[in-house]
Amino acid sequence: MTKLHSFRCCRVFRRDQSGFTLIEVVISLFLLYLISGVLLNVVTVGTVGLGASQRQTVAWAYGASLLEEMKACPERFIISGDACTVSSEEAAFVTAPPEGMTAQLEVEPVGNVPGVCRVTVRIFGVEGERQWEEYLLGFVRLDPQLL
Repeated sequence: MTKLHSFRCCRVFRRDQSGFTLIEVVISLFLLYLISGVLLNVVTVGTVGLGASQRQTVAWAYGASLLEEMKACPERFIISGDACTVSSEEAAFVTAPPEGMTAQLEVEPVGNVPGVCRVTVRIFGVEGERQWEEYLLGFVRLDPQLL
């Protein structure tokens, strides 16, 4: 009978204990640390990606504006269909460059298509200490009377 009585005492005593054991607390803190690290990494990568996407979008819009301006008035920038390089700072473009960006347009006549020039737009910039550049490619048709 004593064994049964002592079993009941232990059982009743164990039921009255409340709280968590040390191993449960350590495991839950480790899981919290792991999950918060992953979330912090996701937020950081997302922020960097958003900044790069914004820079790329602004650069492409600027390059597309320069290319469209060159298509609208090719005689202002292309001299008789010869290969040339035009800097956005030196040429009389109406489109103003975004802050920290410059562009260079390389014009090459397409050999087998008279009156058409291939224009490569290179946009340069500096972000912090890192330099970057973006490229756009377009074609400009010259007025046949100018050739």
